[in-house]
Amino acid sequence: MSSIKAAVYVRVSGDDSYVDTSSSIENQIKVIKDYCTINNIDIYRIYSDDGYSGKDMNRPSFKQLLSDLYLDKFNTIIVKDLSRIGRSLIKVGEFVEDICPRNSIRFISILDNYDSINYQNEESIVLKSFLNEYYLKECKKKARAILNRKIYKVPLFY
Repeated sequence: MSSIKAAVYVRVSGDDSYVDTSSSIENQIKVIKDYCTINNIDIYRIYSDDGYSGKDMNRPSFKQLLSDLYLDKFNTIIVKDLSRIGRSLIKVGEFVEDICPRNSIRFISILDNYDSINYQNEESIVLKSFLNEYYLKECKKKARAILNRKIYKVPLFY
């Protein structure tokens, strides 16, 4: 049995689910389980929010993860990528760089190649969060432009 007891967090928003099947809950769990097997990490529990936006941190399983974190039920959190935690730069930064370290929680984001134990360059993890938030805003802008074009039959570019 490993000394690492990990909480796994997975999330797919309604927007994510139709875009990319690699973002599916099942795929995220498979990637994380494979990672845990290779790295001899025991999974404490899988927390899953299916259909919840990354804009809002008030998601049922994420709230349960936080509750269990404060009760010291695990010592590591693993996600497939940072955007699964959320898309708000401030909230994700606070979670990864404040809440986790203050509670002696190791944080691992597999696709971002981030492990809080040996991470040296804080700027790139913050930049990654910024890009996730920026991406969401750009998608909304583009969707509004397309809807306006269809509704009002106006050109896409003015």
